[in-house]
Amino acid sequence: MTADAKRLRSIRRIADLRHQLKRIEEIRLAHLHAEEAELNNKRQVLITALNDDDALHGLFVDDMAGRLKRVNERQQALQPIKAFQTQRVLVQARHAKFAETMIDKVSREVDAVQGKRELEGLIEQFLARKPDTSLP
Repeated sequence: MTADAKRLRSIRRIADLRHQLKRIEEIRLAHLHAEEAELNNKRQVLITALNDDDALHGLFVDDMAGRLKRVNERQQALQPIKAFQTQRVLVQARHAKFAETMIDKVSREVDAVQGKRELEGLIEQFLARKPDTSLP
């Protein structure tokens, strides 16, 4: 295996790793979105319960208001975390794209070297023929 082929194989492994890291970051972001959706659902349930005219509901108003406050605080805390995670996904996507670009570049180089070797081999075969033989 030539040095260029080893280099190409190595870059492909790096690209695979970069794609895996990108998927991991995307999964983390998806979990944050799921948590946000769950918090929105809890918030809606609590607001609906607070607006309900049930007679027993007055006993739990303070508890529900406290829960609503905690849900709102978590939602507020989640926003910068989501923004940071989105940036991490973008960074990993750029790294993965760069690795793909490097694969294309090195692949073209390997193909060019291989073509050059094949051409040199044909030229050597042609020059090695006896002068009395005719060309095909």
